[in-house]
Formats: sequence, C-alpha cells, structure tokens
Amino acid sequence: MKHSLRPTRARNAAVRLTLLVLPVILCCGAAIVSAQQNSLVGQWRTNVPPSTLQGVPIAGGTITISIMASGQYDQTSQSTTAGSTAMMQAGPYQLVAPNSIIFRVTTYSPTTRIILVPCGIPGDPVCNRQQVENLPKPPDSQYVYTFNGPNTLMLKNQAGSYTFTRVAGQ
Repeated sequence: MKHSLRPTRARNAAVRLTLLVLPVILCCGAAIVSAQQNSLVGQWRTNVPPSTLQGVPIAGGTITISIMASGQYDQTSQSTTAGSTAMMQAGPYQLVAPNSIIFRVTTYSPTTRIILVPCGIPGDPVCNRQQVENLPKPPDSQYVYTFNGPNTLMLKNQAGSYTFTRVAGQ
C-alpha cells in the first residue's frame, strides 16, 4: 500500500523548482516596480525667475524637491528677495498612471507670520502693534512629469511648467 503523504521524487522536484523560481519572479517583479518609481527618487532643483501672477509681483527663487523611495517628499523654496523666509512643505506623494505625481501636504512652514497692525483702526487704541497671523496649509498639487534626459525632470500643471535638474540620487 502506497502512502499518499509520503514525498515522491516528482513532488520533491516540483517543490524544489517552485522554491527556486518563485523568489526569482518576485525579485524581478519588485525590481521592475522599483525601477519605475526610482526614476523620480532623488533630489531635484530649479530656479524660478521673478514674475507676476494676476498683476501681483512674485519673487524668484530656488525650489528643491527631495523625492524618497519611501513614498515621501520634502520641498523647500528660498526666495531671492533679501530677508525673505524659506518655505517648506512635505508629505506623501502618489504616482498615478501614466505619468502624473500628486504631492499631498501634511507638514509645512512657516505656519504663522507677524503682521503690523496700522494706526487708524476704529475701536483699536493701540497703534502700530505686531500681531501673529496663522497661514493656511498650502494646497495639494498634481503634476504631469516627463524626463528630458536622465537628470532633467519637467513638472507641468495648470499653474505652469518647471524644469528641474537632478542634484542627488538615482
């Protein structure tokens, strides 16, 4: 009488083949997904010239975006205007087929600013006093991205297009 639970040579060969092939398939599949996402991973920088938006002058400056393999990003911007405050926003990003990226803002700074309350406000006897004003969270943003070479990234949305150069990472 043959025991059905006793391993046979054929079953052992199939198990060994599965144990060898399955990790290779999983590894290669993960590498392909990783390669698709890692093309954006790294640090990117662009210089934005001064311009106007609906008649309001906007100072130029430098924007640096660090896109991490963990699914997080960090963006800093520094204006070329003397005495200006650097700005930062960070959070998760999401890649959407075929070539869009969505940046969600969960952390940002500055979160407040000091304004000067002028004289002449009815019912306010204190003149030229400083007041802390809360700043709203920057909106989430979505861009279409294209690569113009291994170290050049263009992000484009309804607000405009920005060409970034890779600073670090692969």
